[in-house]
Amino acid sequence: MKLRTLKILKENREEIIVEWANTQLNSYDEDASMDIRQQFEKDSEELLDLIIETFSQPNGKEKIYEQMRGVILKITRQRINMGLPIQEASYFMFSLKNILIYYLEEEYQQNPGLWLDEIRAINELTDHLGTAAINTFVKEKPLRELSKQNERLKELNGRLFEKEDHLREVNKQLTELVARLSNQNKELNDFARIVSHELKSPLNVIFMATGMMESFHKDILTGEVGEMYVMIKDAAERMKKMIYDLLDYAKSAVHEDVTELLDLNSVIDEVLPVLPVDETVKLNIENLPEVKFDRTALTQVIRNLLSNAIKYGDKELTVINIAAEEQEQYTVLKIEDNGSGIDKKHFNDIFELFKTLGKEAKKGSSTGLGLPLVKRIINRNRGKIKLESELGVGTTFYISFLKKR
Repeated sequence: MKLRTLKILKENREEIIVEWANTQLNSYDEDASMDIRQQFEKDSEELLDLIIETFSQPNGKEKIYEQMRGVILKITRQRINMGLPIQEASYFMFSLKNILIYYLEEEYQQNPGLWLDEIRAINELTDHLGTAAINTFVKEKPLRELSKQNERLKELNGRLFEKEDHLREVNKQLTELVARLSNQNKELNDFARIVSHELKSPLNVIFMATGMMESFHKDILTGEVGEMYVMIKDAAERMKKMIYDLLDYAKSAVHEDVTELLDLNSVIDEVLPVLPVDETVKLNIENLPEVKFDRTALTQVIRNLLSNAIKYGDKELTVINIAAEEQEQYTVLKIEDNGSGIDKKHFNDIFELFKTLGKEAKKGSSTGLGLPLVKRIINRNRGKIKLESELGVGTTFYISFLKKR
């Protein structure tokens, strides 16, 4: 360094010490106690005197540098004990750069080249000492704090292992439960198939016998015999329908839904040909939206609801209105009829197996399995079903299809 630089540092020594200490206090706490303020000034004075001594001696600077590093070690430890983070603990060294440059700038503004050389020298010195402060901070961080953090990590790790063991056990139980349910569903499905097959065999014999009687002995099917013949044939038809409905209900428990985007209009078009729609039935169908559902399941739902509306129509003209409404989370399909209606006290009963409420069906007969099947399908697909009804006026079913699946 030039002698003029050394002279400036000596002449402004007191001001530099105070300003340096104030800069550090601002980064720590402006309302710091007098003891802390005095300590900061003392640290600044000690280190600045070593810097001035370095500028005064052209040789033997390594010894002074070693002294500086000792002072930095002491100051950094103080800052650590004060609880300052690493950037604040080392700030006291880097903040010196701006202060020194400020005092040298006025002197050397007439000679920019010389001034730049001085700035470069100051940068090298303060950066070197600042880096030493950071290294000291890293090396001298109290081991007790690291040990405390390590114990905390061990505790958290132990909790994680406990939770992992618990989750593993729960997962094992769930896997076993799923396997048992899968086996039970398979057994139920197999049982339904076997039972339906065994019931169909004698039933087919009855149909064959009644058919042969009608073909070859039609002349004796009169009077009381004819009435008995009709009773046998109607009972066989009801039994046949019940077998198929039971089979559908059993299969619904193991059916794997394949969700797809379905046009409600096209699904209803598929269902209508299998329903007893004639001149006594009027369907009013609005333009319907698309829903996300399983095609087979949705077909069963709509077929059962429309079939019931037609079956229990008690007016000369059965009117069925089909519409839809978009809500925030659901698309709601509304099927409204002008039938006999359902008493409110039976709103839950109609979704139970084999419940028919004893009403006389206008067309066909009921097994009490249709609406339970509808409810099972809707619940399985995270939908909702509810109804509104008034005796003698009609019934409206609301089926809510979840939009995001």
